[in-house]
Amino acid sequence: MIFLLTKAITQTFAKRTATWLLGLLLVSTSSPLGQAEGEKRKHWAFQPIVNPPIPTVPDRAWPSSPLDHFILRKLSEAGMDPSPKASPRTLIRRVYFDLIGLPPTSAEVAAFENE
Repeated sequence: MIFLLTKAITQTFAKRTATWLLGLLLVSTSSPLGQAEGEKRKHWAFQPIVNPPIPTVPDRAWPSSPLDHFILRKLSEAGMDPSPKASPRTLIRRVYFDLIGLPPTSAEVAAFENE
């Protein structure tokens, strides 16, 4: 009985796999893989990757990475200032709550603050 059930499942799987592979074959022969034609070529996914110019910001001390320049520019446009740097105690609590969902123990906080 188990053999018949297994054989039936195997045959069904083989038929479905063959149908799927045939569909792939038909799709791949209709147009070369990785090549877009005409209007499709204008889609953003086919455009070359270009790094945008890093915006200039008035506060040159705050940004610590190129991404920070973009953040600071948007904050400036909204009339906002960046928040002050978080203390080690606040950082470890944020990480614990984000990753574990529980606060760190006082020993873990002390160990992190002493590093």
